[in-house]
Amino acid sequence: MDTSVKGEYVQFRGQEIMFQHQMWRVNTKSVCSNYQQYSPEHTQCTTAASEYFNESCRYLSNNPSSERFGKQIQSMLCAASVSFQPTIAEISSPKAKNDLEKLESECNQLIFQASNSDDESIATQRDHVCEKFQKLSNK
Repeated sequence: MDTSVKGEYVQFRGQEIMFQHQMWRVNTKSVCSNYQQYSPEHTQCTTAASEYFNESCRYLSNNPSSERFGKQIQSMLCAASVSFQPTIAEISSPKAKNDLEKLESECNQLIFQASNSDDESIATQRDHVCEKFQKLSNK
């Protein structure tokens, strides 16, 4: 039995899928590792890889191979179809802050600035903004 790590490159539905396997087991952490994790490209790749494992398992199960390692390949891909979970990352714009959240953020910034400065005008501004925030947040 060959215990060395082997890399595979598959072109599936226009998507480049790379993964490693050892002793007829896919290292699921290596799937699509050629893309930055949690990027849209990584998401597309892992989704395609999941489909590839599922479809390959189904095809090889319905069409057994007489090749030397056909059964091991089928077993490896079927195991990956069960164990591999695609990474779904969605990048969206941050939601707009409401007035209270903006006031809280400004208060926190002024607290930080005042703690690092001897300027009394920053401390006065901090007190004014934080007091306004406290009044609105208690309503």
